[in-house]
Amino acid sequence: MKEFLSTLIHTCKTERNLVTKDFIRDKENEYSKIITLAVNEYLLHPPRKYFPDGFNLCKRMNKYKSNHLLFLRHPEIDYTNNLSERLLRKFKRKQLQAVTFRSIKSIEYLCDCMSILESNRLYDANIFQISQHVFS
Repeated sequence: MKEFLSTLIHTCKTERNLVTKDFIRDKENEYSKIITLAVNEYLLHPPRKYFPDGFNLCKRMNKYKSNHLLFLRHPEIDYTNNLSERLLRKFKRKQLQAVTFRSIKSIEYLCDCMSILESNRLYDANIFQISQHVFS
Protein backbone atom coordinates (compact mmCIF):
# COMPACT_ATOMS: atom_id res chain seq x y z
CA MET A 1 0.00 0.00 0.00
CA LYS A 2 2.82 2.40 0.84
CA GLU A 3 4.45 1.89 -2.56
CA PHE A 4 1.07 2.20 -4.32
CA LEU A 5 0.28 5.51 -2.59
CA SER A 6 3.79 6.87 -3.14
CA THR A 7 3.59 6.13 -6.86
CA LEU A 8 0.10 7.59 -7.08
CA ILE A 9 1.10 10.82 -5.34
CA HIS A 10 4.20 11.14 -7.51
CA THR A 11 2.10 10.71 -10.66
CA CYS A 12 -0.38 13.35 -9.50
CA LYS A 13 2.40 15.78 -8.64
CA THR A 14 4.47 15.44 -11.79
CA GLU A 15 2.12 14.30 -14.54
CA ARG A 16 -1.31 15.65 -13.73
CA ASN A 17 -2.37 15.34 -17.39
CA LEU A 18 -2.26 11.52 -17.05
CA VAL A 19 -4.96 11.58 -14.38
CA THR A 20 -8.10 10.82 -16.35
CA LYS A 21 -11.40 9.27 -15.26
CA ASP A 22 -10.20 5.85 -16.39
CA PHE A 23 -6.94 6.29 -14.47
CA ILE A 24 -8.86 7.28 -11.33
CA ARG A 25 -11.22 4.31 -11.65
CA ASP A 26 -8.29 1.91 -12.13
CA LYS A 27 -6.43 3.30 -9.12
CA GLU A 28 -9.55 3.11 -6.93
CA ASN A 29 -9.99 -0.53 -7.95
CA GLU A 30 -6.34 -1.25 -7.21
CA TYR A 31 -6.71 0.42 -3.78
CA SER A 32 -9.76 -1.79 -3.09
CA LYS A 33 -7.85 -4.92 -4.13
CA ILE A 34 -5.02 -4.11 -1.73
CA ILE A 35 -7.48 -3.51 1.11
CA THR A 36 -9.32 -6.76 0.30
CA LEU A 37 -6.01 -8.63 0.37
CA ALA A 38 -5.18 -7.12 3.77
CA VAL A 39 -8.62 -7.99 5.18
CA ASN A 40 -8.25 -11.60 3.97
CA GLU A 41 -4.79 -11.79 5.56
CA TYR A 42 -6.19 -10.56 8.87
CA LEU A 43 -8.98 -13.15 8.66
CA LEU A 44 -6.36 -15.89 8.30
CA HIS A 45 -4.01 -14.42 10.89
CA PRO A 46 -5.95 -12.20 13.32
CA PRO A 47 -4.02 -9.42 15.05
CA ARG A 48 -2.72 -10.01 18.55
CA LYS A 49 -4.32 -8.23 21.44
CA TYR A 50 -1.34 -5.95 22.06
CA PHE A 51 -0.46 -5.19 18.41
CA PRO A 52 -3.66 -4.14 16.59
CA ASP A 53 -2.09 -1.15 14.80
CA GLY A 54 -1.95 -2.64 11.30
CA PHE A 55 -5.44 -4.07 11.62
CA ASN A 56 -6.85 -0.74 12.82
CA LEU A 57 -5.09 1.05 9.95
CA CYS A 58 -6.61 -1.41 7.48
CA LYS A 59 -10.11 -0.77 8.86
CA ARG A 60 -9.63 3.01 8.68
CA MET A 61 -8.28 2.87 5.14
CA ASN A 62 -11.24 0.76 4.08
CA LYS A 63 -13.75 3.05 5.80
CA TYR A 64 -12.24 6.33 4.53
CA LYS A 65 -11.24 5.22 1.02
CA SER A 66 -12.94 8.18 -0.66
CA ASN A 67 -11.19 10.62 1.70
CA HIS A 68 -7.77 9.07 1.10
CA LEU A 69 -8.15 9.30 -2.68
CA LEU A 70 -9.93 12.67 -2.79
CA PHE A 71 -6.85 14.38 -4.24
CA LEU A 72 -7.31 12.32 -7.43
CA ARG A 73 -10.67 13.83 -8.30
CA HIS A 74 -9.93 17.33 -7.00
CA PRO A 75 -6.47 18.63 -7.94
CA GLU A 76 -6.87 21.69 -5.70
CA ILE A 77 -6.83 19.42 -2.63
CA ASP A 78 -3.42 18.66 -1.22
CA TYR A 79 -2.54 14.98 -0.84
CA THR A 80 -0.98 15.50 2.60
CA ASN A 81 -2.16 17.19 5.74
CA ASN A 82 1.17 18.85 6.52
CA LEU A 83 -0.29 22.35 6.45
CA SER A 84 -3.01 21.39 8.91
CA GLU A 85 -0.50 19.81 11.25
CA ARG A 86 1.83 22.81 11.10
CA LEU A 87 -1.03 25.17 11.92
CA LEU A 88 -2.26 22.93 14.73
CA ARG A 89 1.23 22.81 16.25
CA LYS A 90 0.92 26.45 17.32
CA PHE A 91 -2.22 25.70 19.27
CA LYS A 92 -0.62 22.65 20.90
CA ARG A 93 2.34 24.77 22.01
CA LYS A 94 -0.05 27.31 23.50
CA GLN A 95 -1.91 24.50 25.25
CA LEU A 96 1.32 23.15 26.79
CA GLN A 97 2.12 26.54 28.29
CA ALA A 98 0.62 27.51 31.61
CA VAL A 99 -2.71 28.42 30.04
CA THR A 100 -5.95 27.61 31.75
CA PHE A 101 -9.27 27.72 30.01
CA ARG A 102 -12.21 28.31 32.30
CA SER A 103 -14.84 27.41 29.73
CA ILE A 104 -15.34 25.93 26.29
CA LYS A 105 -16.23 29.40 25.03
CA SER A 106 -12.74 30.72 25.82
CA ILE A 107 -11.20 27.84 23.83
CA GLU A 108 -13.47 28.73 20.92
CA TYR A 109 -12.37 32.39 21.14
CA LEU A 110 -8.71 31.39 21.04
CA CYS A 111 -9.27 29.07 18.07
CA ASP A 112 -11.23 31.74 16.20
CA CYS A 113 -8.56 34.37 16.80
CA MET A 114 -5.71 32.09 15.82
CA SER A 115 -7.50 30.92 12.68
CA ILE A 116 -8.23 34.50 11.58
CA LEU A 117 -4.67 35.59 12.17
CA GLU A 118 -3.07 32.53 10.56
CA SER A 119 -5.37 32.60 7.54
CA ASN A 120 -4.56 36.21 6.83
CA ARG A 121 -0.85 35.69 7.48
CA LEU A 122 -0.85 33.00 4.77
CA TYR A 123 -2.22 35.54 2.30
CA ASP A 124 0.39 38.14 3.34
CA ALA A 125 -2.29 40.46 4.64
CA ASN A 126 -1.51 43.15 7.18
CA ILE A 127 -2.33 41.38 10.43
CA PHE A 128 -2.72 44.61 12.39
CA GLN A 129 -5.33 45.99 9.97
CA ILE A 130 -7.17 42.68 9.83
CA SER A 131 -7.22 42.42 13.63
CA GLN A 132 -8.41 46.00 13.93
CA HIS A 133 -11.18 45.34 11.39
CA VAL A 134 -12.33 42.06 12.97
CA PHE A 135 -12.31 43.19 16.58
CA SER A 136 -13.81 46.64 16.09
